[in-house]
Amino acid sequence: MMRLPAKFQRGFTLVELLLVILILGTLALGTSFLVDGFGDQIRFDDTKSRLQQIRKAIIGDTNRTLNGQVDMSGFVADMGRLPESVEELVSGEGLELWNLSSVVVGTLSPVTIELYGGWRGPYLETFPESSTGRRAFRDGWGNADISGASADFGWIYSQSDLSGVAVTSLGADSQADDAGGSAEGYDKDFPTSGNLVEVADYQVSLNGGLTVRFNNFADIPEGVTLKLFYFNDKAGLDGPESDELPSLSGVQSVNVTFTAPDDIGNQGRYAAALICSNGNIYDGNCDAAHTNSQPYYFILVPRAQLPTILWNIQ
Repeated sequence: MMRLPAKFQRGFTLVELLLVILILGTLALGTSFLVDGFGDQIRFDDTKSRLQQIRKAIIGDTNRTLNGQVDMSGFVADMGRLPESVEELVSGEGLELWNLSSVVVGTLSPVTIELYGGWRGPYLETFPESSTGRRAFRDGWGNADISGASADFGWIYSQSDLSGVAVTSLGADSQADDAGGSAEGYDKDFPTSGNLVEVADYQVSLNGGLTVRFNNFADIPEGVTLKLFYFNDKAGLDGPESDELPSLSGVQSVNVTFTAPDDIGNQGRYAAALICSNGNIYDGNCDAAHTNSQPYYFILVPRAQLPTILWNIQ
């Protein structure tokens, strides 16, 4: 076998080996920084996505329609109120479950108003955690429960019918930002301000357009009001009552007003009935038993035209 001369069998020098090691180390360090930053961005994007999932779980998607009707979904539409915690979007334990609720109204010839309502979640899809078996919906960082607020799964959650819903992630450092806002980058709370759900996203003003239209001309006596009913698991099947309708003769439609604070309603399914001052259902006469007047069912959707209540008068 042919062998190379000794002068052609020289290996790497120590300097060359050190240079190779330095280059490989630099490449490895740069790759590590890139991978770490990429992982942080994935967690941040996941957090933003999960916030939008919470928003949809609360108010649904009123842009969806089914057979030409708005497909009402979400916690507010089902329960008639805001969730008190993130956990209520995951678990229905202790809450009124989806069912047909009813209430009887009227005196001489009572009618039964029926509306479906109650919890029909989960509104957020989750998997049991390996450590506890508990179903939890955490941010992209997997932040642990905050002391005293375990029902919010590591989020900062607050809600009020007067101010909306705010949900905040504590970020990569799992620490709430101080007043000076010293946290930077992925350690910052997200979002830094603002609401996830605004009041106008789920509430509807009943004033300025709610109209009752009769199929025949009607004489409206004193004391007639429009009573609305909706499901609220805190109060049952009940709702606001309008101011008294004006006493009129020979009208086919009339505008209805509600005095604050009863001029606001949450999105969802409603029923309406005209009630006389004596408790009877108004069908053109307050003092006689009505024959065919039934509740009028409709839905309320934010940022949409208020419906016309169609009322049957023989």
